[in-house]
Amino acid sequence: MGYATSSQKGQGLHLRQYARAFVFTGGEKLLAFVTFDGGLMSHSLKRTVVQKLQETLGKQFTMDNVMICASHSHSCPSGYLQNVLYELGAFGYVKDTYKSLVNGIVKSIRMALKKLQEGHIFIDKTKCYDLNTNRSPTAFLQNPKEERDKYKHNTDKTLIQLRLVAKNNKLIGAINWFPIHPTSMNNTNRLVSTDNVGYAAILLEQQVNVNDLPGQGEFVATFAPTNLGDVSPNIKSPKCEYSGKDCDRISSSCPIMQGRCIASGPGRDQFESTKIIGTKLSEAAWKLMKESKGREVTGKINFIHQFVDVPKYETYYCNYTTHQTQKVKGCLPAMGYSSGAGTTDGPGAFFFNQGNAKENFIFTSMRNWAFNPSHEDLRCQEPKSVILPVGEAKLPYQWQPSIVPTQIFLLGDVLIAGVSAEFTTMSGRRLRKSLRKTMHKAIGTKVDVIVATHANMYSSYVTTPEEYQIQRYEGGATCFGPYTLPIYIDQFTRLWYAIHLASFKELLRTVTDAKEILCLIICSEAMAKKESILSGPNPPFEDYKRISTQPNVIFDGKLIGTKFGGVLIQPKKVYGSGNTVNVAFVGANPRNDLRHGKTYLTVEREEKDGNWTIVANDSSWETKFVWKRTNVVTAMFGHSVARILWEIPDKTKVGNYRIRYFCTSKPLLGKMVEHIGTSNTFAVIEGAVSEDRHSWIDWREIADKLI
Repeated sequence: MGYATSSQKGQGLHLRQYARAFVFTGGEKLLAFVTFDGGLMSHSLKRTVVQKLQETLGKQFTMDNVMICASHSHSCPSGYLQNVLYELGAFGYVKDTYKSLVNGIVKSIRMALKKLQEGHIFIDKTKCYDLNTNRSPTAFLQNPKEERDKYKHNTDKTLIQLRLVAKNNKLIGAINWFPIHPTSMNNTNRLVSTDNVGYAAILLEQQVNVNDLPGQGEFVATFAPTNLGDVSPNIKSPKCEYSGKDCDRISSSCPIMQGRCIASGPGRDQFESTKIIGTKLSEAAWKLMKESKGREVTGKINFIHQFVDVPKYETYYCNYTTHQTQKVKGCLPAMGYSSGAGTTDGPGAFFFNQGNAKENFIFTSMRNWAFNPSHEDLRCQEPKSVILPVGEAKLPYQWQPSIVPTQIFLLGDVLIAGVSAEFTTMSGRRLRKSLRKTMHKAIGTKVDVIVATHANMYSSYVTTPEEYQIQRYEGGATCFGPYTLPIYIDQFTRLWYAIHLASFKELLRTVTDAKEILCLIICSEAMAKKESILSGPNPPFEDYKRISTQPNVIFDGKLIGTKFGGVLIQPKKVYGSGNTVNVAFVGANPRNDLRHGKTYLTVEREEKDGNWTIVANDSSWETKFVWKRTNVVTAMFGHSVARILWEIPDKTKVGNYRIRYFCTSKPLLGKMVEHIGTSNTFAVIEGAVSEDRHSWIDWREIADKLI
């Protein structure tokens, strides 16, 4: 989910997805902040999570006090969003994905609630360089020079950390925000991966949970998304893939026969780039935890949530260049031609270019035939050339949301603004600056503002009005038109005043001194607003309309003379650090059992007493689980092969090891059956050993074995 490339079908697992929940309480208030490893967030997903929680916990958790953010990894399963446009790449709804995400998120919140304890929150910051770059620098330059001169870089370099510490000074958890796209893994990848931020979270957790496997241990850490809209981890300049020459700066295109315009990461391949970026992120966060005390967060906990119908929203916008104020409104959702071009992280169709505001006669004719947009809707989006005017598209269900959630969490003097879109660098800066200014005027003290993106729903991008004019990919994907950002700024200002007014009323009840009351009234700008915030219009409920084209598993087949879990390719007898162990098993479809809280594989070391200790599982960086049917003609009669690879890390203990495979087969009739496959024992010794001849995946050799 993320590259919108239908050919990017999963074939296995590298880094398992996790949901990480943090529950805060103070007095009568309770709130939950959750990140999960996934591409985008779905309103339907959050609604179902809240319903599941209320079935056992009552009304402790509601839509108002739960914020769920997707990490935005582009290599995680899709098919769980409630809008047609975001499910086209997955060919519709995938029940397995939806169910697994709901169950995992619900379980993580319940686990966090059970572990509530008294403690302290500290906020800290550090700079991280050589990790991100702006993938649309020409759009960034459209922002006023006066504004740009206030910042040293065209991407934010600050990592913000909320550190959770128990009363006994034991580390409980950490939430980190750093703007970076989890696109170190490119659209040729076929293994489920949580990408750079997912790997960073695993590494940071293992710094505290020493000797624990990924996903285990008491300390929980996450790297949550913030204003990453135009920010890429692929820090090498984009080049034409065949000629190696620089791409066109405006359109990110290449001359004919020179290939696509692609940026790459710091490593030799996508796996190494992911590892480098994730490691640096983790090291920066760990250094902050070890060497800096940070500032303790003080104050009460509060929250507010409201749905907004963006196309009907009107506000006033002060032009950053002319300083003239005008009345503006949102537009019905629509995607521009440039959105079809993709980005230098993952180029789209060859006949689309970024920075393209011109219509194509053929595509325009197809658009008018399929959608028949009004002239008013097209004018609202100018200068965007609209290719998909999906605002009115209702068949088979809504193509893109018009009603979006807006949410604020207050942790004392830290404000977290939950937005359902991808904000560019300058968009995030403007929202943070506006909220800081508003809060300073209202309460007279400085506060920290965090923009949490991909929260509660997904509604594409948000650029500044100036960036929108050049129609790079991000501008073409800003679906509500050129004034989307001013609408968000106005809405979050209203939310802040509403939540502050509620806090003000609570404070008035505790104050008895007349002079203090008068001072509070004079100082509080919120009192002048006199606005009540309602829940807003609910997004349409269309779960029952979902269409799924993904067939269920009918049954698992195997050849005569083989058994599920049987070893097709055994490991060599001896390996050294840096070698890759390759083992192949007779497999079963992984969808039969998603193995929540378990694993598809283990790497085990033999101890002196004869027992076996697990040293790696399917969440470990050094393992890969690759699954494929050998019969590609029909999935019904295909035979599965599971390939397990273990790249032996440096400093691995010498000794005897084995690899085990866990699967569940589905017969044509009867109940599913669990199986365990175990490889021969092999030795890991000190010193270099020649590489395994099965260095990667040789399906022809496996086919020969089966025959």
